[in-house]
Amino acid sequence: MSDYLVWAEQRITDFSEANITAMYDRGFVCVRPENGLMQQTRSIRIDLSKFELSSENKRILRKTEDLDLTIHTLPYKNYTWEIGKMGKDFYEQKFGDGTFSANKIKELLTGKRDDFNRLLCYVIPNEVRDLSEETSSELTRNSKGVKLSASKDPSTSLRSAQDDNAVGYCIAVETPEILHYSYPFYILHSTYTNLGMGMMLRAIAYAKEQNKKYIYLGSFQRPGDIYKLQFSGMVWFDGEVWRDDLEEYKIETDFIFQKTKKKLFSKKNHFITIKNNLKQNESYTIGIRIKNSGNNTLPQATIKNLKIRHLSIDLSHQEFEDYDMCINNLIPGKTEIIWYPMKFVTLMNGLIWLNAKIEPKNISEEQITTFQIDSIGQAKKYENNEIGSELYVISEVEKKQTITNSLLLLLTIVTTIQAVFGFKKVISWFFSLILFSLEKFLLAIQLIANLIK
Repeated sequence: MSDYLVWAEQRITDFSEANITAMYDRGFVCVRPENGLMQQTRSIRIDLSKFELSSENKRILRKTEDLDLTIHTLPYKNYTWEIGKMGKDFYEQKFGDGTFSANKIKELLTGKRDDFNRLLCYVIPNEVRDLSEETSSELTRNSKGVKLSASKDPSTSLRSAQDDNAVGYCIAVETPEILHYSYPFYILHSTYTNLGMGMMLRAIAYAKEQNKKYIYLGSFQRPGDIYKLQFSGMVWFDGEVWRDDLEEYKIETDFIFQKTKKKLFSKKNHFITIKNNLKQNESYTIGIRIKNSGNNTLPQATIKNLKIRHLSIDLSHQEFEDYDMCINNLIPGKTEIIWYPMKFVTLMNGLIWLNAKIEPKNISEEQITTFQIDSIGQAKKYENNEIGSELYVISEVEKKQTITNSLLLLLTIVTTIQAVFGFKKVISWFFSLILFSLEKFLLAIQLIANLIK
């Protein structure tokens, strides 16, 4: 996080809610190094009067429906070393060693700070946090957990019911008009999927329920920050003013596959391209066909995080070795095919979902709207900065059944011909056909030889 974008710094001594709100409106945000330090950066905020949940937001909320949020005033009376360790491990794994120490987290949560004044605590009632191992993990509680409603009363001791079950926290700044969702951290090794986005969505919902004008989601400067652009009502600070415009690029994408096939009497490999009907346990090379369907030249971008998941089995997925596939500048109307460099064998069968992310190299003002080509060749809008496709993989059993059916069909045809015409006549016709074809072939060779002479 050392490459954090900073346009200006100010140290404030006026910690009134009105002054802090005004500073945030000028693009400044509170930062952790010292009390009262504020930095002006490319900040992201949501105008909550314009915010509405998207279908993807609703899906995440359904997936994380057991996640409860409680709000506490700092300093936090129930702080323990496990909270500091959770935060340290999170930032270390996300951004590298020494990014955010456990001591700094303890200072923010228990020390005398006039800027950071809230702790958002996220609880899954039936989960218990265990940080005694080197890696964070979750164990199912033997006793049934108590579901907690959101509370703003920090004086209530919720140690046994809450902190043991806490899976994430966020250090925040709150005034009557704004909420800054500043330093979130959570258990990265949790089996509870979509935890980070579930936490953020609950913070947004809380801010909206409290009739605040804005929720601030941090800065927008790294490729990993692109997810913040998905929310309706999103605006960003350009150093002078707040803007809601992003230069938009439109592409049509399509997954294609190649398999190697050797032709008879040939030492060279020949490639056949396949769109559908992939077969389980067979080797393919994946390609992504990209067409610039917009009016602007597509800037350089990277395709990454290629994954396959089963549409019927939630936990069944297959990840590819991390490799960045680069898209060069693509003029409007031009098509390019980018191949993943390593072959893959799908271990799953049935309906699968193949998806990847597209990250522009310069993310300050860009988002890429993707349109996925469906099975009948029509382009349908997908998600910004993502591509995906539904595919069907033929199982080993289906492959064997197809071969069996073909052999049965051939046997039926031969049996029918034999029954109608007799075996001897069928054999006689077969050899007559071969002799006739050979005679015509030799005649053609003779004609060609005469022409050459």
